Amino acid sequence: YADSKIVEKFHILTSGLFGYGTFEVGAPSDAGNFPSDKDHKSYTSFSVSPQLRLTKTLTVYGTFQRGTAIDPLQGGPITGKSSFNKNELEEVGVKASGLEGKLFAGLAAYHWRQTAFNTRDGGTEELEGKGLEFESTYALSKNFTVIGSVGYQVVTLEQNAGFRSAGLSEEDWALNAGTLPNNFSGVGEGSGSLNPDREYPGTPKTQAKLFGVYTFDSGFGASLGAVWSDSYWHNYDHTIKLPTTLVMNASVFYKQPKWDISLSVENVTNEDYFTGADPIFGSGTIITKAPETNFKVSYAYRF
Repeated sequence: YADSKIVEKFHILTSGLFGYGTFEVGAPSDAGNFPSDKDHKSYTSFSVSPQLRLTKTLTVYGTFQRGTAIDPLQGGPITGKSSFNKNELEEVGVKASGLEGKLFAGLAAYHWRQTAFNTRDGGTEELEGKGLEFESTYALSKNFTVIGSVGYQVVTLEQNAGFRSAGLSEEDWALNAGTLPNNFSGVGEGSGSLNPDREYPGTPKTQAKLFGVYTFDSGFGASLGAVWSDSYWHNYDHTIKLPTTLVMNASVFYKQPKWDISLSVENVTNEDYFTGADPIFGSGTIITKAPETNFKVSYAYRF
C-alpha cells in the first residue's frame, strides 16, 4: 500500500495483492470413487485511486482496479482454476461536507466487469455493470442522524444465456419435449427477443434507502427506516416482473463503552415481497417469498 502525495491537495493511493493458493478437488471417501485432482493458482490484484481536494469541503476522486477474486460454490468448495475469476472496476465521484461538519454527501458513477462461474454448464459468464449512486449523512443534532442513499445500476450478460430453464406454455413444453437446448427462448439479439440487450435479471435497477437514528445521552437509542425497490424483471425472457416494494426496518439498542445490545425488527409492516432465484437456471420457474416480520437480538462485547 502506498500514498503518493504529489502536492498537498493531490494524492494517489496505490495498493497491490499477490496470492498463491493450493487446492484439492474431490469428494470424501464415503461418497464413493470420485476422481480427485490437486492444483495451484497464483493471482494478483491492484488498484490506483487519485484524489484531488478542490476546497476544504470538496474532493473529487477516481478508482481503477484490476484483480482476481475467488468465486467458490455455495458452501465454499472450489471446482478448479475456473473458480478464480477476473474483476475490473472504474469509478469517479465527488465527496462534499458542509454545515460545519454536520452534512456529508457523495456522488459516484462506476463501471465494472467480472467473470462468474456457471455451475450448470461448467462455463464462465462475462458480466458488466454500470451505475450511479448518491449517499448522504446529516446530523441534525448530536443525538439525531439521518442516513440516505439512491442507487441505479444496469447489469448485462455479455454472451448468450446458456443452459437454463425458462417460463414456457404447455404447448411450448410439448413442442420442446422437455428438453433444455442452449439459448432456446430468444434472449439477446434476434427477431422477437424481449431482452435483446441480455439484461441480467433478479435485482431492481433503482433502490432508495432512508434511515433515522436517535441516541439518547443515557445510551439508549432507536432507529427506523425504509428500503424502496423499484419493480424489476425476474427472468431473462422478461415474462415475470416483480412489483415495487417498501420494506420498513427498525431497532432499539443500548450502548455502553464496553458492550451494547440491540433488538432489530425486519419488515415491520409485513410487506409481501419476493426475492429472485438463480437467473441462470431457475428464474423462470422459482420465486422465493421473502421473510415476514422477524426479530433478531444481538449482543457485542469489546475486549
